[in-house]
Amino acid sequence: MRRLRLAGTLAVAALGVPATMVAGVPAQAATVCTPSTAAPAVSIDQTTLKLGEVISFHGTGWCHPTDGGSTVGVKLDAGDYSRPDTSVSSNKSVWVIVQADPDTGDFSGHFTLPDGTAAASTPAFADGNHTLTFLSGSLKAGDIIRSATAAFVVGIGSADGGATPKGPCTPTTATAQVHLGSTTAELGGLVHVTGSGFCNPAGGGSVIGVKLDDGDYALPTGSTTWTTIHADDSNGTFSTDVRLPDGTTATSTPAFRRGGHTLRFLTGSLAPGDMVRTLKSATFSIGAYAPSGLPDPLAATDLRASTRHGTAIALKKQKVVVRLPQTPAGTWVLATLYDADGSPSYPWETWRQLPASHQFTLARKPIAATGASGRVKLAVQSGDDGHVGDLLGWARLKLPAAAADAGTDAGTAGTDATSAPGAAVPTGTPGTNASPAGAADVPATPRQPFASYTKLDPHQHGSVRARSDAGVVTLTVGKAKPGALVYVDVYTPTTVLPAGWATVASDRTVKLDLTSLEGYAGATVQSADGTLLGWAPLALGDAGATDASADSTVAAEPVAAIAPAALAAANGPSSSDDGWLTGTDGLLLAAGAVLLAGASLVPARRRRTPGGVA
Repeated sequence: MRRLRLAGTLAVAALGVPATMVAGVPAQAATVCTPSTAAPAVSIDQTTLKLGEVISFHGTGWCHPTDGGSTVGVKLDAGDYSRPDTSVSSNKSVWVIVQADPDTGDFSGHFTLPDGTAAASTPAFADGNHTLTFLSGSLKAGDIIRSATAAFVVGIGSADGGATPKGPCTPTTATAQVHLGSTTAELGGLVHVTGSGFCNPAGGGSVIGVKLDDGDYALPTGSTTWTTIHADDSNGTFSTDVRLPDGTTATSTPAFRRGGHTLRFLTGSLAPGDMVRTLKSATFSIGAYAPSGLPDPLAATDLRASTRHGTAIALKKQKVVVRLPQTPAGTWVLATLYDADGSPSYPWETWRQLPASHQFTLARKPIAATGASGRVKLAVQSGDDGHVGDLLGWARLKLPAAAADAGTDAGTAGTDATSAPGAAVPTGTPGTNASPAGAADVPATPRQPFASYTKLDPHQHGSVRARSDAGVVTLTVGKAKPGALVYVDVYTPTTVLPAGWATVASDRTVKLDLTSLEGYAGATVQSADGTLLGWAPLALGDAGATDASADSTVAAEPVAAIAPAALAAANGPSSSDDGWLTGTDGLLLAAGAVLLAGASLVPARRRRTPGGVA
């Protein structure tokens, strides 16, 4: 590998010197860069240092799309500490700029950490947990916007060379909170965010990962962590700006679109000893407001007589007509089906505004893809800014066995839409065993994606969300197709409980009975080939959270460990040598601790081929 060079002169380019000239020398012809690693990565040579010591770092795979290696700026604690001068960049929060190798995208560099005095940095650098944030995109024309973080510890030193932990952090709010400075923004613009209550139990402030629309938008590198934030070490607050993509595929995948968006704030793995948290911001809008994504599902208890609000439904030959007489015209609305057990289905994923007639029409055909049949409830939720997810009304609906087939008009809501005698109920509905007849090879149990509860990575939440109702947890796996085979593990602070294999229900959900667990946990979901689809934090029992995917705090509180003997006793005898359950009610672990239900479990030596209705 050729020697990499610190790009002290390239800082001039960032200050407005034309890209074709650096220090009066013509630029070289564009170079095709082949990254040395599949995704850009960074590392630090020595992760325990002292104030004023030299910190050395390395990067791999930082290629410019069309012109050699990227130009990379390095910040301390995501810009919380600034240099005393502009010798590197007019942006004092940039401590060093390096130029990646034009052939491989690799780089190496170093700089001297501040010595802890006000003369060396603003504010004065402190002992404790810190990060280097590596950024590309603005220092070289046409480059990709990237952000990567590496952690290290600084201390005054001890006999064994270790670092002194940070002092106690006293939060200004009892729970973690985030607030947006504005509910509107521009493509490529900034969103100002403030937060409080982000203290690390091990000392100092939390390091926070930020996702855009729960990871629906990724950086061009593939990372769904949009940026990182370091909360104040003394009180856990932060105030910063988040740069948004510009609406092209050069800055995000897919291209960022106009409408409503949110930010997700995650902690737990970016700093040693931190707790797992996940909070969702209010909605902000690019251009004219329009909601995006799906609302959080409703609890079964939300659909009661007092919340119907006069809603009426007519099931027609090719359509479903919904009337909301008490909802103002212009309200953003989205309809959802709920089975008898409260499981949601999303036949229609498009928001619309309620017309002046207070009624709207839905296509009937998408219902068939959900597998819903029999008596269901159709609920309508709001997408208005500040009221996303609010229940506007609901009504009962009886679907025939073949919901999408042409038939006679069923009349108004509450009347039976009868099916033909002997019609088959579609397979794949929650609570039924949808596995086809015949034997198939049982896939090997995948390796646990994380070593322990404390290793659950906020950057890998993926498409999994969780909702808890009286200890029964519904996992929604957005990237799993109905009928796909998935494996679930439940992580508590003291042990990992393998819940086992399940077939994803028609509404892309898997259910867990965790009524005998209390405190905090996390549930991971893997595909049949072992790929991690994501995980969700869970708040159970005394923890009291009803939605662990939004605005909840998950802390490492103790949960009683379960001995292997207890697990074996709880599982009971099996007719299969490989320990698979031979029924459809669920796999029971730890005397009732974990029960997969609501989505078909795979019986002994039988499985459903991953896939199904998209």
